[in-house]
Amino acid sequence: MTDMPTPIIRRLNLSKLSFGWLEIGASLAAMSSLVADAHKVAYLAPHASRRRQPDVVPDDDLEGRDPTW
Repeated sequence: MTDMPTPIIRRLNLSKLSFGWLEIGASLAAMSSLVADAHKVAYLAPHASRRRQPDVVPDDDLEGRDPTW
């Protein structure tokens, strides 16, 4: 029973992890940060600087302004 883990480790090559896994992890991290930045630009930034818009003045209350302009 003690010899069972040895062939399993040899078959899976768990002892020889390469730098390829690090490159995949780095590229996934970069892609997720790009998606997060795109989300901020597309959805959050347009609403972050928006101030309260003034209400529309009704046409009957022009307060001395020229209505034919």
